[in-house]
Amino acid sequence: MNAPETTIPNQVLTYTITADNVGALSAMGVSISNTIPNDATFMAVSTGCRDSALCLPAEAEFNPDENTIRWDGIVLSKTPLLITVSIIIDAGLAHNTLITNSATMTFSVGNVVFTGTAMTRIDTLIDPDVHIQTDKSVMPITAMPGDRITYTISLTNTALVPLTQLVVTDTLPVSVTFIPPTFNILESSLGEATYNSQNRRIEWNGLVPAQSNLMITFTNNLLPTNIPDDSIVSNIVDMLIFTGVSNIGLTEQADVEVDTIVNLPPSPTLTFTPTPTETPTPMPNTTATLTPTPTETPTPTETPTPTETPTPIPGSTSTPTPTETLTPTPTETPTYTLTPTNTPQGQTGGTDTPTPTPTFTPTPTETPTPTETPTLLPGATETQTPTPTITPTPTLTPTPTITPTPLPDSTDTPTPTPTITPTSTPADILFNKWVNPKETIPGDELTYHLAITNNTGLSVDRVQITDTITSDYMTIDKSSLIASAGDVIYDANSKQIIWDYFLPGNSSEQIQFKAKLAGVGNMPEDITIANSASAQISGSNITPFIIESQSETFVGSTIKRENIIFSKVLLTNLDGFAQAEDYLQYRLDFQNNSHLDTPTEVFINDTIPALTSAWLETPSGGLTTNIFSNQDEATFNDANQTISWRGIVKAKSSVIITFTIQITANIPAEPEPIINEASATFYNNSTSLEFEARSVAIRFTTVEISYPIYLPIILKDN
Repeated sequence: MNAPETTIPNQVLTYTITADNVGALSAMGVSISNTIPNDATFMAVSTGCRDSALCLPAEAEFNPDENTIRWDGIVLSKTPLLITVSIIIDAGLAHNTLITNSATMTFSVGNVVFTGTAMTRIDTLIDPDVHIQTDKSVMPITAMPGDRITYTISLTNTALVPLTQLVVTDTLPVSVTFIPPTFNILESSLGEATYNSQNRRIEWNGLVPAQSNLMITFTNNLLPTNIPDDSIVSNIVDMLIFTGVSNIGLTEQADVEVDTIVNLPPSPTLTFTPTPTETPTPMPNTTATLTPTPTETPTPTETPTPTETPTPIPGSTSTPTPTETLTPTPTETPTYTLTPTNTPQGQTGGTDTPTPTPTFTPTPTETPTPTETPTLLPGATETQTPTPTITPTPTLTPTPTITPTPLPDSTDTPTPTPTITPTSTPADILFNKWVNPKETIPGDELTYHLAITNNTGLSVDRVQITDTITSDYMTIDKSSLIASAGDVIYDANSKQIIWDYFLPGNSSEQIQFKAKLAGVGNMPEDITIANSASAQISGSNITPFIIESQSETFVGSTIKRENIIFSKVLLTNLDGFAQAEDYLQYRLDFQNNSHLDTPTEVFINDTIPALTSAWLETPSGGLTTNIFSNQDEATFNDANQTISWRGIVKAKSSVIITFTIQITANIPAEPEPIINEASATFYNNSTSLEFEARSVAIRFTTVEISYPIYLPIILKDN
């Protein structure tokens, strides 16, 4: 007898009673009894055989007056019998309470009694290091002032007992502002979480069931715009857990790094080499800068000034001053070198306005200094002084203004757009669709399920699920639209189910809706209805992509012959040989693999072969039959030696009949092999479907009997 070593109050506890016959023959007259412990309540009992799906022993019965389970029957050779007992442990049992359960088995041969005992201890303690897993996360982990951030608190209870007392408190840091609850930003997978505005605290308290998870998510928190760069915003959650003996405190922390600097990608440097022409032409979007290069003009040849011989003036005391000869200053003619300066398109200074050519003013011609005329003394004669010849200053030729001509087909190299590296991939997001039932009949109701799962720690900004109803044979029930989060709608014009929401990291959401099929006569008799849905994933931290999923439903109104399997198997004497008075056990199996119940009753008949009997002797000397079925009742007709069963076989179910017969003691010297045949019949839309099954033939072994012969010893008399 086996049972778990530990359990908890108000829990289902399952025992297994095993009877193993290691002998070569079946064990007749076996009885097993089990009394339910006082600290538990009977729930269910079932029987079967280990390592043999073909074995179908008698059912065990529960006697409520005696609070005892009893089983009587045959234990096959080398086919262990299993009796499974399920009980419910009483609530309120103290820690370390010991539950003892015993079963006894008696065997008619020799009145042998066997006893098996199993003990289970009540364990109600929770070890936080073993049974509790906690975590806190935040998205995004790097944010700018004014960004929204989302915190997620999770606690998993892996113990077999519920976490009866849990208090969760999370005080928001001063750098975070809580958005009013009208935005529905505070969610909890169990119970209800609240926000206390006076102390800026998220609060939750309640019970976490055994082997379940609590998840609290609060979003739309904003960082202020005046927070310094590279600041770390820390948020700590406190959890107070009652283990059954004492309170244990746990904490988890999530940090956000603040980044106030926007790092733009560097602009590329554009290098331009001018075309080697005499006058370079600037490209579009360039400014031509003229740099004057001083080039000297050869100095014109000076005209020699004639030598002036002054004439003495009689009686003059002054010496005449010779006239000064002026040489004109040559004017320089500048040359220019064109140096293109490129400004990339789209940046400041990108207007293509050429710099005008500077205008040069010619150097004015110097006015010669007048010649001094000496004063004559009285009586003196004036001598004419020759006028010097002045070479005129050359006229300046104005330099023409250069107008930049755009270079044909020249384009600027654009600044490359930075590539966004996705932080999630399609493999991280799962989208599934299924329907119940997968096989049905016209007029039935279908229930569709859609599930989207985010296996990353990153929140997906937007998930849009669209399910288009393409079949004309079903109608959507709008009242059946259900979503685990957000709102799901049905657009009758486009015949689309639409759900548009966000998906936090490491979370899953589901959608459910129902559709009514058209009735008989309003749709084809046999048809497969396919329905497809798509999930469009997008967000700031992910490259957009689409996932599709499809479900199919077969709609039919008749059972096909290939949906039925009828078989017969011999469970004993698998080597195909037997002797007089051996027991033979058979199993009949009628399987209805269709989605429909049989429209009429199924008739199963098995006439036992000659040289066998269905009547078996009991330990008390009486006679009984050993015939069992898992549905309704199989009977034995002694007049025609036939085992019979009749009834409706449900869709996707089987009728299993087992029976034991015994070979008679008196068999002829050369008997024919024993062959057992069975039949099954039912009507399907006025058509009779008939099935036959037969077992392997049993041949008899020859037993050789030898007798010892004693010969007298004759002694010779010498």
